[in-house]
Amino acid sequence: MSLVETITQYLDKIKWKYHLENEQQIKFGVKLDKIKLDCLFDVQQENNIVLFYSVFPIMVDYNLRNTISEYITRANFGLKIGNLEMDFKDGEIRYKTYANTDFNCFNEAIVRHILHANIQTFDRYIQGIVKILFANYTAEEAIHLVEQLIDVNDIDISELKNLL
Repeated sequence: MSLVETITQYLDKIKWKYHLENEQQIKFGVKLDKIKLDCLFDVQQENNIVLFYSVFPIMVDYNLRNTISEYITRANFGLKIGNLEMDFKDGEIRYKTYANTDFNCFNEAIVRHILHANIQTFDRYIQGIVKILFANYTAEEAIHLVEQLIDVNDIDISELKNLL
């Protein structure tokens, strides 16, 4: 089975609509609580990788790009899977996850992992981006706000006892 077929099989299984942009790209949208992300699987067979991007729908104004860049740097420092990135030319922000496809190890479980880890993480960090863009937060204030939110999925079970 090809890499694209593995991805589309998983998307079919979870009943998400998508379209094949070409032989290497699969596009679709994901609606979160307050925002819709454009998403893209980019299959690079020759490099043995599959990239998955979710794209923030608003371009960052030139005057806020340095603040957003600082925010992204602060966010990326602690991220375990994937990274935020911004194109300084146009202000596009996206979150990227990827999978190495060497040794024929690419399967639906990996597709699920890079897809869901991406969207869940970006959903969390979008809040800080919005605070910078629309509420005049500094990068430090925005990252503090986002990282103080307790996500049960991020808590080690041993830490739960300390919270009770």
